[in-house]
Amino acid sequence: MLVSLLLSQCAYRGIIAEREILMTTLLQQAFEQAAKLSEAEQELLASRLLAEMAAEDEFDQAISRTAQKLSQLSEQALSEYHSGQTEELDPDQL
Repeated sequence: MLVSLLLSQCAYRGIIAEREILMTTLLQQAFEQAAKLSEAEQELLASRLLAEMAAEDEFDQAISRTAQKLSQLSEQALSEYHSGQTEELDPDQL
């Protein structure tokens, strides 16, 4: 159950080449160890891993949605710096 769920998630994330799912040796070792766990422990591990992967995808999507705005803010900050409109931050005065 755990392996099939995670493999389907890996396939969704594009870890497929020529109809074969590529898996690192370390990931294979992790799955082998996970297969030795009880069904309840496998379910818990799988749900945690899938949640982590989903959170990572959500973070990547949020960053990609704001990339243009971040780029504009970066350009503005550099422009202000080069034109002398900024001052050095003294951490002791925060």
